[in-house]
Amino acid sequence: YYDFKIGHLNFLVLDGTEMGEYTSVLHPELADEADSMRQKVVGQINDYEWNGGIGRAQLSWIEQKLEASYSANQQVILYCHWPVFPYNTSKNLWNDTAVVTLLEKYPNVIAYINGHNHEGNYGFKSGIHYINQIAMVETEEFNSFSILDIYPDKLVTRGYGLNPDRIMTYKDIFKEFESLSLSDTILHYYHDSGDYIGSLLIGDEINSNDYKYYLIGDTSLFDNNYFKITGDSLFLHSHLNYENKTRYRIKVGVIDYSFDTISEVFYIEFDTTVAIQHTKINDIILSINDMYCISLDSLFTDFSKHGLAYSIEIANDDILTSAISENEVTLVPQQVGSTDACLAARDIYTTYSLYDTFNVSVFDSAISTVHSVSSDEFSIYPNPAKTLLIIHHSLYMGSLKFVLTNLHGQQMKSISREHQIPGEYFTELQLNELQAGLYYLEIWHNNSHLTTKKILIE
Repeated sequence: YYDFKIGHLNFLVLDGTEMGEYTSVLHPELADEADSMRQKVVGQINDYEWNGGIGRAQLSWIEQKLEASYSANQQVILYCHWPVFPYNTSKNLWNDTAVVTLLEKYPNVIAYINGHNHEGNYGFKSGIHYINQIAMVETEEFNSFSILDIYPDKLVTRGYGLNPDRIMTYKDIFKEFESLSLSDTILHYYHDSGDYIGSLLIGDEINSNDYKYYLIGDTSLFDNNYFKITGDSLFLHSHLNYENKTRYRIKVGVIDYSFDTISEVFYIEFDTTVAIQHTKINDIILSINDMYCISLDSLFTDFSKHGLAYSIEIANDDILTSAISENEVTLVPQQVGSTDACLAARDIYTTYSLYDTFNVSVFDSAISTVHSVSSDEFSIYPNPAKTLLIIHHSLYMGSLKFVLTNLHGQQMKSISREHQIPGEYFTELQLNELQAGLYYLEIWHNNSHLTTKKILIE
């Protein structure tokens, strides 16, 4: 048995023939120890003459190497012909349990690689990968082997023949702790006892299985009693009085499986934002016979947990009135005209408010449809045109569409004016990309063809 080192790794090659049926020939000085070991496995599943064992002297040498490797910040991989784990197989070393117990004392052991069991096997125990290669003798017409690639955080075997590919992760216990951080340190009005605040992280990864987090420190210096930790998550433990205190100081410790510890102080601060308005209310056009509903849930997100009080002011309530329910505002037209309105959302607890001002125009469709739009109400200039065509028109009610086509009837430009209220309008049609020539401008009113005008582009 011997060892060799490559970089931060130490490789131990073990001699499983040290104890065996042939010990009296190979190691006569160990014959009594070999006989004693064999007697201890009589009747067990691995009680076969083709198995072997590792003697006391070699076990002592293994422990010395593991200890030295640990002190030198080296990870260890062991090789032996005989397997030791999983247990209860007929091909294991006679003293497999003793070997595994020794290896588990040292967290820098990452793998034990062996053969002997021709069918192959794999086990994982206490952070150690036990890899049993499938034997070449089982493949009469092709080879069977694996290439082991070793990375800082994993072992990768590329299997050939009958041997499979494997990816086996391990923990670099000698890697120094990275910074301890908390994913969120902001409290909102909606936070209450038992609510999740954020996740604790080592470096940039959440590793709840590798670390234990806990609150530490003098309660006179820290506000730990308001919080609790479960796994890698920080929760609010009790109700906070935000009116008296908006900044809380906690201290968190972390310990890993090798009992290394660090700690960090965090400041949990209160965000006074009680509500966010997602979208502005656009100006509204509605018929005097219709009502209009504004969904409050679609406009605001309420962080307060105390509730938002909504109110609306109408500049001219002869034109428009309103009603507010729990989730919406209803606008009720009273007469034709235009008026401004202001919707306010106020937090009951802090009196913080958001405002949104918009315009509401009311038309009477019954009156509007009496007037029929004629082609004479459109003034189109300049004609001939070069880069811009202006269409001047008046409208009582309805929608307009202007379509510019070439001599072959192909649509070249189109622009719509939907749901316009009574008034005068100017519509611009850009002509920059069109070739010179004769075109036709079709005018549609409420989806009915009204007229067609000839347009000359120079």
